[in-house]
Amino acid sequence: MNPKVFISIFLLILVIILAEAIACKDTQDNSTTIVFPSSPDSIVSYTKQVDPLFQERCAISGCHNSSSFQAKLDLSSPSYHALMTFSAPVLVVARNANNSVLYQRLTLPATDINHMPYPGTTQLNSNQINGIKNWINQGANDTP
Repeated sequence: MNPKVFISIFLLILVIILAEAIACKDTQDNSTTIVFPSSPDSIVSYTKQVDPLFQERCAISGCHNSSSFQAKLDLSSPSYHALMTFSAPVLVVARNANNSVLYQRLTLPATDINHMPYPGTTQLNSNQINGIKNWINQGANDTP
């Protein structure tokens, strides 16, 4: 392959990645009121913890809302159906967080371009990541 063509393709891909990251620019502050139960045995509520977290951190302009749905994923209300029916790749494998793309993306190194939320945006804290893991491992139910 011609080196100039290779460099052009590489730069085009880099621009697309950067444009997506900028489009998903975080407009939230670092504070959050969404706290998950800390014990893996405590029931995680989709309605009280999971969905509000998605609404606050994911279903925002430029990310996974109804007008910009990145990766064809709309997490605006009601987002449970979108999570459980998204099939390529499977986002949530009930009772198996380690095989769920959602959890895998949350636990990638923060510098990885596939990490969610996008690098450069306010990240979920360990309580929230563990809460998502526990919710998936508990069956990813649509519980109140």
